[in-house]
Amino acid sequence: MAPDAAALLIDGQPRIVAMARWFLPRETRPAEETTLLIETTAPVRKYELVLGEGAELRPIEHDGHGDGALALPAEALLRLFSGRLKPGSASAEVEPSGGMTMEELRRAFPGY
Repeated sequence: MAPDAAALLIDGQPRIVAMARWFLPRETRPAEETTLLIETTAPVRKYELVLGEGAELRPIEHDGHGDGALALPAEALLRLFSGRLKPGSASAEVEPSGGMTMEELRRAFPGY
């Protein structure tokens, strides 16, 4: 994905994730509510992703506190939320520090 396309799409992700809460299969949801702090590059953004009964993505201005953290390019985050961040791609080799594994995140966002 071109960096300028990622920059246009990334700011709409909180609405997309909010809609996803209605479609997340129950078996893909974490057993307990989990909060991941997400920081993207190209463009730089900071979010708080809360997964539990549903999903909520909130932009944040601070470093915050969560169960884990994830740093990745914005295009990789877009691919993750759309179910298109497959193992083996360069940007898919990131791993959250605590909270959830990348495989659990892929299961939580299976795509549409």
